[in-house]
Amino acid sequence: LAIELIRDWEERGCRLNSFTYGIIIDSLSKKGLITEALRLHESLSRKGAQPDVVTYTSLIQGLCNIGQLEDALILLKEATSGGIQPDILTYSSLVRCLCNVGQWKDCTVLLDKIMKAGIEPNIVTYTSVIQGVCNSGQLKDGRRLLNYMVQSTVKPDVRGINILVDAHCKEGIPVEAEAIVDQMIQLGEMLNSFTYNTL
Repeated sequence: LAIELIRDWEERGCRLNSFTYGIIIDSLSKKGLITEALRLHESLSRKGAQPDVVTYTSLIQGLCNIGQLEDALILLKEATSGGIQPDILTYSSLVRCLCNVGQWKDCTVLLDKIMKAGIEPNIVTYTSVIQGVCNSGQLKDGRRLLNYMVQSTVKPDVRGINILVDAHCKEGIPVEAEAIVDQMIQLGEMLNSFTYNTL
């Protein structure tokens, strides 16, 4: 329906700008209509309207949501080649997707790239990486990320802490899990019943 509406507007001589296209692309992506969103993106480019970071992020999120990581990475490259600087929302989608497919090494490389670009990861990004490295049995990397968070402006939340505590207990390392809990208590972090039940 959105694409038919756009065609109707264009036939009437209405010029649509990048913002309008971006809203429609975002809506299509969120509804899982990524093929249509990508077609519209291609149309946008052919007509000379420049997609912005919001449009690219919508497309990348849509591709990541259906597991098309390679296509999402191609779009990221297209965006950066065109002078568009991805933001933390763009990168968080890719981080989550990499973790979901078990590519925790690529995920940590991307996290380092984000930080070197001067973009501060948010709690969602960190928690996704912690989940990914813990799922892959890389508990040392999970603790390293937690310690980095403690030193940064992004403070750990109970979800990330619970992921680490649970992973350490499942691996038979309750002493490390208790050390994490003690560290978080000393920092004034609020824990919940899941944290304590896991121990």
